[in-house]
Amino acid sequence: MNLAAFRLNDLQVDPAIGLISGPGGNVHLEPRVMGVLQTLGRRAGELVSRSELLAENWPGGDIYDEALTQCIYQLRQQLASALGGGEHRNLISTVPKRGFILNAHVRPVEPDTGAPLQPVEPSTTEARYRTRPYGAWAIAVLLTIGVSWVVFDWRNGTEIQSTSEPMQTIAVLPFLPLVQEHSEPELELGMADTLIARLSKLEQIVVRPIAMVRGYGAIDRDSIKAGKELGVDAVVEGSIQKSGELIRVTARVLRVADGTALWAGTFDEPLSNIFAMQDDICARIADALALRLGPEEQEDLERGETSQTEAYLLYLKGRFHLARLTPPELLESIDYFRQAIALDPNYAEAWLGLANAQFRMPLAGEAPPREFFPQAKAAAIRALEIDDRSAEGHAYLGWIAFWFEWDWVEAEARFKRALSLNPNDFESHLGYAHLLSNTGRHEAALLEVRRARELGPFSPVASTLEAAFLKRAGRHAESVQRLQEVLQNSEKFWLARITLANVYSELGRFTEALTEAAEARKLSGGSSYAMATEVNALAKLGRHPEAEALLNELLDRSRHRYVPPYDLALAYIGLDDADTALGWLEQGFVQRDPKMTFLSVESRWDTIRTRPEFVDLLRRMNLLEAEERNQLLRGLDRPPQT
Repeated sequence: MNLAAFRLNDLQVDPAIGLISGPGGNVHLEPRVMGVLQTLGRRAGELVSRSELLAENWPGGDIYDEALTQCIYQLRQQLASALGGGEHRNLISTVPKRGFILNAHVRPVEPDTGAPLQPVEPSTTEARYRTRPYGAWAIAVLLTIGVSWVVFDWRNGTEIQSTSEPMQTIAVLPFLPLVQEHSEPELELGMADTLIARLSKLEQIVVRPIAMVRGYGAIDRDSIKAGKELGVDAVVEGSIQKSGELIRVTARVLRVADGTALWAGTFDEPLSNIFAMQDDICARIADALALRLGPEEQEDLERGETSQTEAYLLYLKGRFHLARLTPPELLESIDYFRQAIALDPNYAEAWLGLANAQFRMPLAGEAPPREFFPQAKAAAIRALEIDDRSAEGHAYLGWIAFWFEWDWVEAEARFKRALSLNPNDFESHLGYAHLLSNTGRHEAALLEVRRARELGPFSPVASTLEAAFLKRAGRHAESVQRLQEVLQNSEKFWLARITLANVYSELGRFTEALTEAAEARKLSGGSSYAMATEVNALAKLGRHPEAEALLNELLDRSRHRYVPPYDLALAYIGLDDADTALGWLEQGFVQRDPKMTFLSVESRWDTIRTRPEFVDLLRRMNLLEAEERNQLLRGLDRPPQT
């Protein structure tokens, strides 16, 4: 297939990088769609039969007729987009039961308008791809998967254009299936997750975390638009398909400012070679981004965590279910991580995945903390025994020391260690900020969370936490403004709504607090914390029968499954029942409820702050120093007496 650039009416088409440029902007075509355009372009104005298009672009003939129809549909949409108007949608005419006609003037690009492509010197890994014979097994891949890559030399990685300036921020988007019917979401998201994990170890760039890119997995996504929404300089996108023991991966790096492809490559390999393939892709991305890696960074970039393919695939399934953050999905992820560990007990990433899922269970699923946090700690320690330079492992121990052990010194040391290993780790900055705020150091917390927001500027979690820290620092107007900004873009993010309810409560705006709490309860699927906040607002509005009815509903739930004691205490303090509230707080201490870490910074405890029982709780949680600081900031007469 000829890769030469050509003009099509007002468009310039560059098949080598899959790009169409026109008045409507740059549009990237998938290779199979570009192949169909090239076939039609060589015979512009003539009828090209379906069988001819299939024979040239799909081995296997008319069994892929439906795929051709889909390609033509996509091609029409993308041509219209590049030309900037619906009037151009009839560039391709359909002759029923026969074929298609491209109604356009096609001519070569003038010599001075396009620079020749310069091949990259192959790496050791890529040299194997180029020299290995591609006979019957490659054809089998194409027949099984149902696609033919017609615009790349798919045994090569090709440098499209180098960049003289290093990219500062990148996003790796979820990989897409080559054929939708053969989609494997765990593998598609998992490939992006793996590349993010490796590239995040490089200090020269900021890589958006997987949580921020997960929503960009639609088959019809616009990668450049996604890059702009994510606020990055470059995006990495690709496709992946597995057929038996064979795998095909294509990847490319796009500069967001102008859509230029900086590198593109396609690889066909046995599945057992997926780790070497990932090494090569990471190296190519680093080259395309003009990064200069030292020996240690190069080692980090290429260091695989396991040599067992089956363990890796189980790990990817674990990560896929972990990302959904519901209790059933978290439990399923735990099972997959354990299976991966059974195959490779020295698989550090699988131990980290296990720690991640286990420590989130009490937070996301209202599960007993003592049942999961110790297991999470053991898994994180095992991961660090295998690889002490894991920032993620130290961060998990920081979270556990914070949420469960209430060891503020250990938590701070772990977060600092994590950030020394990876200064660009989004979650470590969030964890450290949370610790600072919950121990009364609000201004320091705001500095830390703003660093997290720089790394993840569109993260609703980071913005919501910043708003909470602003509230605790007494900056209520700024807090409300930040939360309203979050809800403009993420109106269903219930944590923002419950935080806004808390701010409104402190401001005495109880009607608005009730509205937000009720909405948070609905969006969260019945969070007990949202219910307790709603009880508070109802009580403040004098609607005591409704408040008590909701409290009874919460108590009835606690008889059948775990409900955090802190939430029940919060409901009782709203009804001015201080003794019962203190009793539930004592239960929170015994059960190590993570929300107990808010005792020094939650204003709803102000009415019992000098009670001996409350002071004793603070002492046992090592929070007295933080409480004294907060008392002074609140302007109260004196700190609690010990």
